[in-house]
Amino acid sequence: LQQLLPRVVDPTIRAELELLLSSERGVNRELRRICERLHPSGLRDPLGLPGVLRGLTKRIPAAWPGSCELHVEGEAVRLDLAVQREIYRIAREAVINAVKHAEATAIDVCLHFPAQSHQPLRLVVADNGRSGKAVEPRPSHYGLYNMHESARAAGGTLEIVRDPECGVRVVLTCPIARSDT
Repeated sequence: LQQLLPRVVDPTIRAELELLLSSERGVNRELRRICERLHPSGLRDPLGLPGVLRGLTKRIPAAWPGSCELHVEGEAVRLDLAVQREIYRIAREAVINAVKHAEATAIDVCLHFPAQSHQPLRLVVADNGRSGKAVEPRPSHYGLYNMHESARAAGGTLEIVRDPECGVRVVLTCPIARSDT
């Protein structure tokens, strides 16, 4: 359509085509944004998880008045793409839940790489939420279920702990599935 546009002489048809092209560009931008949120391009790098999580923690305060910080402990190791993707999904869901449901003002995301390969990787997403709401699945809401499934897919376990005094802690513990690349 973009190539045909200069050849269209009828102003009404030309205006319709320009509107259609503009709309199509907007749809493409939105689809790219959605795809990037679901599977960030940085995960293609076996060492990309910290950078992708950093991007997540930097985007959240733009739409929410609290603070969201990432702490990376230990030396990053190469991780399998599938494991990185599941860790990211858990982190994203935990952060979104803290923003939407916890009345939190601060969220800390900690990615702990183990010192030795036989030790597990840990992801902890902690908020200072004050909502007092129980952390339990709700009908037609699949976030908690999906987090547990992501933990299983990564070969790990997920624990969600509610402390009325200091919010919620989501803890993923999983073995290091190292990338072959």
